[in-house]
Amino acid sequence: MIDTTSTDTTSTDTTSRDTTSEQLVRIRGIKDGILVSLGAGPYLTVYDQLADDLSQKENFLQGSQVTLDVGVRSLQREQLTELLDLFAAHRQVLWTVLAADDSTREAAQALN
Repeated sequence: MIDTTSTDTTSTDTTSRDTTSEQLVRIRGIKDGILVSLGAGPYLTVYDQLADDLSQKENFLQGSQVTLDVGVRSLQREQLTELLDLFAAHRQVLWTVLAADDSTREAAQALN
């Protein structure tokens, strides 16, 4: 089950490990797993950067529950499915999608 929430939330763990890759993708440890924030840029560029980051940190991140913050980015159901599959391929579970865009939240809810 994927929870969907507006992006009007804050991180609860400020002591966690923090990694950035050209501001396209940010991965941080949080209380209940990891927070993956997608930055600005073309979807495919951001997706490729995320795939690279997950591959580089696979052993460290495997088994994590993922909170995906897409910000104002509008994502279609197919794109969210690709991201869901990407996390699953790295042995992670997409747990929550944070999105400011209504259509993105609706697409994430449809994945349930």
